[in-house]
Parts: sequence; C-alpha cells; structure tokens
Amino acid sequence: MTVKTTATRVVSWLTEKRLLGAAILGLSFLVAAVIIVTGPEAEPQARTEKAWPVSVVKAEPAKLAPTLVAYGKVESRQMANLKTSISAPIAEVISQEGTWVEKGEVLIRMDTRELELSVRSAESEYKRRLAVLVAVKNDYASERRMTEHHRELKEIAEAKLKRHKELYASRMISDAILDEVRQQASERAITLEKHLARIANFPSLIEQDEAMVAEAKSILEKAKLDLEQAEIRAPFAGRVIKTFVAPGDRILPGTPLVQVADYSELEVRASIPADTGYGLRQRIREGVKVTAVATLDGQRIVFVLDRLSGDVKPGQSGLDAFFSCEAGVNLDIGRIVDLTITLPPEDDVVALPIQSVYENDRIYKVENDRLVGMRVKQVGEYLDGDGNFKVLVRSPAIKEGDRLITTQLPRAITGLLVEPIDAGKFDEALAADRSGGDKSG
Repeated sequence: MTVKTTATRVVSWLTEKRLLGAAILGLSFLVAAVIIVTGPEAEPQARTEKAWPVSVVKAEPAKLAPTLVAYGKVESRQMANLKTSISAPIAEVISQEGTWVEKGEVLIRMDTRELELSVRSAESEYKRRLAVLVAVKNDYASERRMTEHHRELKEIAEAKLKRHKELYASRMISDAILDEVRQQASERAITLEKHLARIANFPSLIEQDEAMVAEAKSILEKAKLDLEQAEIRAPFAGRVIKTFVAPGDRILPGTPLVQVADYSELEVRASIPADTGYGLRQRIREGVKVTAVATLDGQRIVFVLDRLSGDVKPGQSGLDAFFSCEAGVNLDIGRIVDLTITLPPEDDVVALPIQSVYENDRIYKVENDRLVGMRVKQVGEYLDGDGNFKVLVRSPAIKEGDRLITTQLPRAITGLLVEPIDAGKFDEALAADRSGGDKSG
C-alpha cells in the first residue's frame, strides 16, 4: 500500500512540475539500452564461392575438312518443252504426266486429214511444175535441131533473090516478081532471127522452170514435214513432267504441248557463298574432287561437284553449284535436298560444339578450376562421325591437351570458379547432382 501511495505521489509531483512526459521518455531509453547491452551477439556467416559445373573436352588441333550445309533443288540438265509449228486438232494424248518414255516414243498424235490433203496438193503442184520443165527442155532441144534448116532456107531465099536481081537487070522479069522474091528472102531472114532469139531465151526459161520445180518440191517437203509433226515424239528417254493439251483441242503454231525431262542428266542446284564458291572453283581446276552428302528416304547419297555458275544471279548473294550423282539413284525433279558439302581441309583447327563459342569469337579453357578466355577465328562448320554439328575454330593460344568448356554459361568470364566434368560424363553427373538436391530438399 505504501509503495502504491509513494508512486501516486511521485506521479502527481511530476504532473505538477510538467515532467511526466520527459520521465516516460527517459525510462524508455533506459529500458532499450538495457535490452541492447544484455542481448546476444550475432556472428557473421562465412560466404563460400560457388563452383559452376561445366563440361570440358581436351583440345586436339588437327587437319579437318569443314562442311557447308546448303539447300539444293533437283533439276534436269535437259528439260524439253515440245511445241509444234502446225495447226491441227489433237487426236490422242498417249503419254500422260508422270509416264516414263523412251527416245522416239510417240507422246501426242494429231488429226492428219488436213495435213494429208496439203501433202497431196503439194505433190500435184510439184508434178505439174516438173512436167512443164520437161516440156521446155524438149522444145529447146527441138529448136536447136531446126536451126540448121532455118539457115538453109535463108540461104536458099538469098540465092533466089540474087538470081532474080540478075534476071531483072536483063529485063527478063517484072518488078512485081522481084518484089515477091525480096519479100520471101526478108521473111526467111526474120524467121531465122526469131528462131535464134528463142534459142537464146531458152536457158533463162529453163532456169525459171527449174526454180519453180525446186519451190514446189520445197512446199511438198514442208507439207510432209508438217505431217510428220502430227506425231510428237520424245527427244530422249525420260519422264513426262506435264501435258498442256487434251483430245479435241485445236492447237496453233507455237502452242506448248508437253514437257519432258531427261532423267539420265539429273543434278542438284544449290546456292553457296561467293567466297566459298571461288575457292571450290580453284579446287576443281586443280583436279580435286569435291563431294557432298545427302540422306533421302533413309538412303545416304554421295554427290560430286560438277561445275559452278559464272555469275551471281539477281536476288542471290552467292553462286549456283551443280552436283551430279551416281547413275541409278532415284531422284524426283523439284525435290529439296539438304546437302552437306565437304570443303578443302584446314590445318590446326579444333572441332567444338556451337555452345562452346561466345560472341562468335571467344572460347574458354579451364586452368586451376578457373576460366581463361581466348580469342578464336571460326573457320567453318563440321559434322563429326556421329552426325553432330560442330564449329571449327583456330587460335595460336590453343595447345594440345587444353581443357575447353563445351557448356554455355550466362556468367562466363575469365577467373570464374568452375567444376570441370568430362563431356562424356557431364549429363550423368548433372542428373546425379539434381537428384541429390531434390532428396535433400
């Protein structure tokens, strides 16, 4: 009771003196100080550097042939678009699209009735012209045989005129008789001149008729040729790619009829970088065989570089390369082919997975469990024996036996602590680490 009374008096006194707020604030500071002084001290936790697991392979610089993956299209060196120069109805389409045909085989047959009429008309005209030529030659021969007779008749007429002139001078004949004899002599002279003129014109007439015979013969041969074109034949063995007409269609000269591809001359056209193409052209000149590989329908097919285009086509950034394949390989025109082209070998290169390369020109090796960056030059792409895609890099800093990482680390930097694991065991070790973490959690 006494304690309570005393406390009440103290509070009242502090209130009267207006010191109650200051007393409460001071008491609060006193309690806080006691708590801080008497509280437990926290020891700082020691931080440890994390080691990042990475897969590594040993560097083995060697002479390797880069590869270039290009998309190609199967084409034929010979693609015939067959047309005709005649006008006729289509009678029959024998070989439809996709049909395999042999050289000389009939593909399309046209109605020949109009063409046969043209042939018969041309034959008649040729025979008529030939008969005219024969008649002119016979006339020429006959006129030449009669020349001597015309000369004799002229000489006789001149001799008769001479005698009558002598008789007239002797006053033995009248003027009328002399005039008649003169007229006869003049007529015989005129007849001889006309005869000689006809003979002189005969060679020109014969040449004219011979030209007309030749013209008629050409028309006949053209008519026969048109008749032959009524049957459209395959120019080579191959496959019918497309037909453009149907029975009953009337075609005009120059109308496309059928398209045939020569399957014995199939090749693959692929676009490659111009710089690579120039290098390959030099290899071809040196007699080096450049090959490419493609897998079609589960079959591995080897192609050989045959030639390169001589210019860069509009809209392209590279050259067209043409690859031929072995005989008997079944390819379809227009099919897209993924070609893996083997380029000339490069010295002192290392094949690494694409994830080993940072920023296109940097790789890392491991020394004392820490990363060391190296600048490299990408030489090309590479496919190993298992078909894995890699890149070929070269750098004088790469030494035999260096441990190069094949893991893409977001925080990769020189000096980073890592835990190197052999690439062949990396997936297994990473899976074990994850399973251990899951169990501990």
